[in-house]
Amino acid sequence: MIDVAWISGTPCLRSVGEFKYWVFFALPLGDEANRMRRTAAQMMRHLTEKGWGCALPDISPYGENISIVPDIEYFSENDRWTSVIDALCPNPDLRCRASFRAGDQIAPQYPMRGHWRFSPSTPPLPGATAVHRTVVLTSDTDPADQRVNGPPVWRWAEPGEAPALTDVLARDLAQWIGQCVAS
Repeated sequence: MIDVAWISGTPCLRSVGEFKYWVFFALPLGDEANRMRRTAAQMMRHLTEKGWGCALPDISPYGENISIVPDIEYFSENDRWTSVIDALCPNPDLRCRASFRAGDQIAPQYPMRGHWRFSPSTPPLPGATAVHRTVVLTSDTDPADQRVNGPPVWRWAEPGEAPALTDVLARDLAQWIGQCVAS
Protein backbone atom coordinates (compact mmCIF):
# COMPACT_ATOMS: atom_id res chain seq x y z
CA MET A 1 0.00 0.00 0.00
CA ILE A 2 1.13 3.52 -0.84
CA ASP A 3 0.02 6.68 0.95
CA VAL A 4 1.14 10.23 1.70
CA ALA A 5 2.83 11.11 4.98
CA TRP A 6 4.89 13.95 6.38
CA ILE A 7 8.42 12.71 7.05
CA SER A 8 11.03 15.07 8.47
CA GLY A 9 8.82 18.02 7.55
CA THR A 10 8.45 16.98 3.91
CA PRO A 11 5.35 15.57 2.19
CA CYS A 12 6.21 12.16 0.86
CA LEU A 13 4.45 9.44 -1.12
CA ARG A 14 5.66 6.25 0.56
CA SER A 15 5.08 2.55 1.14
CA VAL A 16 3.18 1.61 4.28
CA GLY A 17 4.81 -1.05 6.46
CA GLU A 18 8.17 -2.20 7.71
CA PHE A 19 10.82 -2.80 5.06
CA LYS A 20 14.47 -3.79 5.17
CA TYR A 21 15.33 -2.30 1.76
CA TRP A 22 14.18 1.05 0.39
CA VAL A 23 14.05 2.65 -3.06
CA PHE A 24 13.99 6.45 -3.12
CA PHE A 25 12.51 8.05 -6.23
CA ALA A 26 13.78 11.34 -7.66
CA LEU A 27 11.55 12.90 -10.29
CA PRO A 28 12.78 15.26 -12.98
CA LEU A 29 12.55 18.98 -12.39
CA GLY A 30 9.80 21.34 -13.45
CA ASP A 31 6.83 20.29 -15.56
CA GLU A 32 8.46 16.95 -16.38
CA ALA A 33 7.83 15.93 -12.77
CA ASN A 34 4.07 16.30 -13.23
CA ARG A 35 4.18 14.10 -16.31
CA MET A 36 6.30 11.39 -14.64
CA ARG A 37 4.64 11.28 -11.19
CA ARG A 38 1.98 8.72 -12.20
CA THR A 39 4.63 6.45 -13.74
CA ALA A 40 6.73 6.67 -10.55
CA ALA A 41 3.72 6.01 -8.31
CA GLN A 42 2.74 2.93 -10.32
CA MET A 43 6.32 1.65 -10.14
CA MET A 44 6.28 2.20 -6.38
CA ARG A 45 3.12 0.12 -6.05
CA HIS A 46 4.73 -2.70 -8.03
CA LEU A 47 7.88 -2.64 -5.89
CA THR A 48 5.92 -2.44 -2.63
CA GLU A 49 4.00 -5.57 -3.64
CA LYS A 50 7.39 -7.28 -4.09
CA GLY A 51 8.46 -6.30 -0.55
CA TRP A 52 10.46 -3.14 -1.20
CA GLY A 53 9.86 0.07 0.70
CA CYS A 54 9.54 3.06 -1.62
CA ALA A 55 9.46 6.79 -1.07
CA LEU A 56 9.00 9.82 -3.30
CA PRO A 57 9.78 12.99 -1.33
CA ASP A 58 7.83 15.91 -2.81
CA ILE A 59 10.39 18.68 -2.93
CA SER A 60 10.71 21.91 -4.86
CA PRO A 61 11.00 22.50 -7.75
CA TYR A 62 8.89 19.42 -8.54
CA GLY A 63 5.89 20.63 -10.45
CA GLU A 64 7.14 24.17 -10.88
CA ASN A 65 7.34 25.75 -14.29
CA ILE A 66 11.04 26.57 -14.15
CA SER A 67 10.72 29.02 -17.06
CA ILE A 68 8.67 31.42 -14.90
CA VAL A 69 10.74 31.03 -11.72
CA PRO A 70 13.93 32.76 -12.84
CA ASP A 71 16.03 32.64 -9.68
CA ILE A 72 15.07 29.24 -8.32
CA GLU A 73 17.82 27.43 -6.46
CA TYR A 74 17.33 23.99 -8.02
CA PHE A 75 19.13 21.93 -5.46
CA SER A 76 18.43 23.89 -2.29
CA GLU A 77 16.08 21.05 -1.33
CA ASN A 78 18.82 18.40 -1.13
CA ASP A 79 18.71 18.53 2.67
CA ARG A 80 14.96 17.90 2.73
CA TRP A 81 15.32 14.96 0.33
CA THR A 82 18.17 13.40 2.28
CA SER A 83 16.42 13.91 5.64
CA VAL A 84 13.51 11.78 4.38
CA ILE A 85 15.99 9.10 3.30
CA ASP A 86 17.74 9.10 6.66
CA ALA A 87 14.43 8.95 8.55
CA LEU A 88 13.20 5.90 6.61
CA CYS A 89 16.46 4.02 6.03
CA PRO A 90 19.62 5.31 7.73
CA ASN A 91 21.83 2.48 6.39
CA PRO A 92 23.22 3.36 2.90
CA ASP A 93 23.74 -0.33 2.10
CA LEU A 94 19.98 -0.98 2.35
CA ARG A 95 18.79 1.78 0.02
CA CYS A 96 18.96 2.76 -3.61
CA ARG A 97 17.80 5.57 -5.83
CA ALA A 98 15.55 5.47 -8.87
CA SER A 99 15.80 8.71 -10.81
CA PHE A 100 14.04 10.01 -13.87
CA ARG A 101 15.65 12.49 -16.26
CA ALA A 102 17.19 15.41 -14.28
CA GLY A 103 16.16 13.80 -10.98
CA ASP A 104 19.61 12.25 -11.00
CA GLN A 105 20.97 15.71 -10.10
CA ILE A 106 19.24 15.77 -6.70
CA ALA A 107 21.81 14.97 -3.99
CA PRO A 108 23.93 12.96 -6.46
CA GLN A 109 26.73 12.26 -3.98
CA TYR A 110 24.43 11.00 -1.21
CA PRO A 111 25.40 7.44 -0.20
CA MET A 112 23.25 4.74 -1.79
CA ARG A 113 23.89 1.12 -2.62
CA GLY A 114 22.80 1.60 -6.23
CA HIS A 115 21.36 4.11 -8.66
CA TRP A 116 18.85 3.11 -11.35
CA ARG A 117 18.41 5.89 -13.90
CA PHE A 118 15.70 6.29 -16.55
CA SER A 119 16.56 8.51 -19.51
CA PRO A 120 18.98 10.63 -17.48
CA SER A 121 20.05 14.11 -18.50
CA THR A 122 23.66 13.62 -17.34
CA PRO A 123 26.21 10.79 -17.22
CA PRO A 124 26.58 8.95 -13.89
CA LEU A 125 28.64 10.84 -11.36
CA PRO A 126 31.45 9.02 -9.57
CA GLY A 127 31.13 9.00 -5.84
CA ALA A 128 28.79 7.69 -3.23
CA THR A 129 26.85 5.21 -5.39
CA ALA A 130 28.80 2.11 -6.30
CA VAL A 131 26.46 0.54 -8.87
CA HIS A 132 24.56 2.25 -11.69
CA ARG A 133 22.04 1.04 -14.23
CA THR A 134 20.85 3.28 -17.04
CA VAL A 135 17.66 2.57 -18.96
CA VAL A 136 16.62 4.61 -22.00
CA LEU A 137 13.97 4.45 -24.69
CA THR A 138 14.88 2.61 -27.88
CA SER A 139 14.67 5.94 -29.70
CA ASP A 140 17.46 7.45 -27.54
CA THR A 141 21.04 7.36 -28.77
CA ASP A 142 22.66 7.78 -25.34
CA PRO A 143 24.70 4.92 -23.85
CA ALA A 144 22.59 2.56 -21.75
CA ASP A 145 22.50 -0.81 -20.03
CA GLN A 146 18.96 -1.43 -21.27
CA ARG A 147 16.71 -0.03 -24.01
CA VAL A 148 12.92 -0.21 -23.73
CA ASN A 149 10.03 0.54 -26.05
CA GLY A 150 7.65 3.27 -25.05
CA PRO A 151 6.68 6.90 -25.42
CA PRO A 152 8.62 9.79 -23.87
CA VAL A 153 5.88 10.59 -21.34
CA TRP A 154 7.83 13.57 -19.92
CA ARG A 155 7.37 15.34 -23.28
CA TRP A 156 3.60 14.98 -23.44
CA ALA A 157 1.51 18.14 -23.25
CA GLU A 158 -0.46 16.76 -20.29
CA PRO A 159 0.21 14.09 -17.66
CA GLY A 160 -0.91 10.68 -18.87
CA GLU A 161 -0.35 6.97 -18.60
CA ALA A 162 1.77 4.53 -20.55
CA PRO A 163 0.95 1.27 -18.72
CA ALA A 164 3.16 -0.97 -20.87
CA LEU A 165 6.19 1.30 -20.35
CA THR A 166 5.50 1.59 -16.62
CA ASP A 167 5.28 -2.21 -16.31
CA VAL A 168 8.56 -2.74 -18.20
CA LEU A 169 10.34 -0.11 -16.09
CA ALA A 170 8.97 -1.51 -12.81
CA ARG A 171 10.05 -5.05 -13.71
CA ASP A 172 13.51 -3.87 -14.79
CA LEU A 173 14.00 -1.90 -11.58
CA ALA A 174 12.73 -4.75 -9.39
CA GLN A 175 15.01 -7.27 -11.07
CA TRP A 176 18.02 -4.98 -10.91
CA ILE A 177 17.67 -4.03 -7.25
CA GLY A 178 16.99 -7.64 -6.39
CA GLN A 179 20.26 -8.69 -8.00
CA CYS A 180 22.66 -5.92 -7.06
CA VAL A 181 21.29 -4.08 -4.05
CA ALA A 182 19.94 -6.94 -1.97
CA SER A 183 22.86 -9.27 -2.71
